[in-house]
Amino acid sequence: MLMVLAADERDIAKASLSSPPQKKKPVDETMRRRADRIAVMRLKSNTRNCNIPAAEQMFLFIIENHKREPVMISKRWTIGRCVDQIANQYSIPNSNATFGTKVLRLYCETDQSSPLPMGDNVEKYLKDFANVFLKRDE
Repeated sequence: MLMVLAADERDIAKASLSSPPQKKKPVDETMRRRADRIAVMRLKSNTRNCNIPAAEQMFLFIIENHKREPVMISKRWTIGRCVDQIANQYSIPNSNATFGTKVLRLYCETDQSSPLPMGDNVEKYLKDFANVFLKRDE
């Protein structure tokens, strides 16, 4: 009797694995904003001992492969420092200091053709909860 149950459980497991994947519902703007707030709250709870004062904290969403990942930066940082922080947080290899390699750059969601200048302040170009892309250029 136990052998039959185990065989049935394996068949059930195989059936559930081969079932078609569930389709994602299209997310409207209010649901996306709510999900963003939840993601930021989780990020804040994970980084309680950060060295960025609360008044200077700014949250961005890095878009990669149709996924949005939150990152916390300071409003006073340069774009280059933000790129370094994002690369460090998500374990992305960053060889911007090496000559002749492709440079990791930050792009705004609205203008994906030109990268943000590395030496300028992040607050000048981006707002809180902005969507950005991280790409390699030559």
